[in-house]
Amino acid sequence: MKCGSIVPLPLLFPQGANMVPIVEYRKVALSLPNGQVLKDIDFVLYRGELCLIIGENSSGKTSFLRSLYVDIPIKSGTARVLQANIHDISAKEALTLRRQMGLVFEHPELFEDKTVFTNCATVLRAFGWKDHTQIEERVRSVLRDFHLVDKSHALAAELSAGEQRRLAIARALVHQPQLLIADTPFTYLDRFWRHRILQHLTELCRRNQMATVISTRDANLADIFEGKKYLLKADSLLPYEQAEG
Repeated sequence: MKCGSIVPLPLLFPQGANMVPIVEYRKVALSLPNGQVLKDIDFVLYRGELCLIIGENSSGKTSFLRSLYVDIPIKSGTARVLQANIHDISAKEALTLRRQMGLVFEHPELFEDKTVFTNCATVLRAFGWKDHTQIEERVRSVLRDFHLVDKSHALAAELSAGEQRRLAIARALVHQPQLLIADTPFTYLDRFWRHRILQHLTELCRRNQMATVISTRDANLADIFEGKKYLLKADSLLPYEQAEG
């Protein structure tokens, strides 16, 4: 992926401070919509790291990810994301924090009546990009990574389910976020695309020092995933090897 003339957003911590966690949860508890409580969550993610959260339906995966982008509150414990204390954060500060992130939701929230190109270009314009040439170069670059360039002028609603998933991930990456949060992004994607996207995200994390958190119901992904792995089970988030052992 070419960076071109991209001007990255200001970092929330000094460049090169790789040992400062992107995410740091210590003894965190979360209250879930169904009344369940996730408790004693210890979770640390550094720049350049990938993490896979594995859990069954209704295990709390989505709620855990929502807590990272301050969409549900922290009940107790210490929680910092991009060095911000999210246990006590204002709505304005939360919005500023989210601008450093790329979000892929369980159900792709695309502009279905807009073209594939516009879905990505709108993100850049929201971040202040004005030069049409630079916007086109950046969007075409990220669409090329996901084999969607030939669909640039198609409406998002006209894409297959798998293509919509790929577009959702491309759109989340177009502004080069510091933290990518992806909720079950591989639904409707075949084995080829699961492998290809994981390889691409691994490369981005290593090259751009982006951090990535992915949730999945598919435990088989653990066999091909290069990064931290956790299992969300019985109201706890446990290292995958420990939970399986």
